[in-house]
Amino acid sequence: MFDPKDQDFEAIRAWGLEQDPCRAITDFEPRQLESRWENAYFRTSYEQYCQ
Repeated sequence: MFDPKDQDFEAIRAWGLEQDPCRAITDFEPRQLESRWENAYFRTSYEQYCQ
């Protein structure tokens, strides 16, 4: 189960999704699959999830 922390909400604000958190879904483009690995927050979250 996902247990959101303050840093998760900070990421939503930093990504400009505070007003519309679902914008990440509606604005999705396939090239974003490749670029997400360049995001340190994503890599850290992925590594923590997979451990």
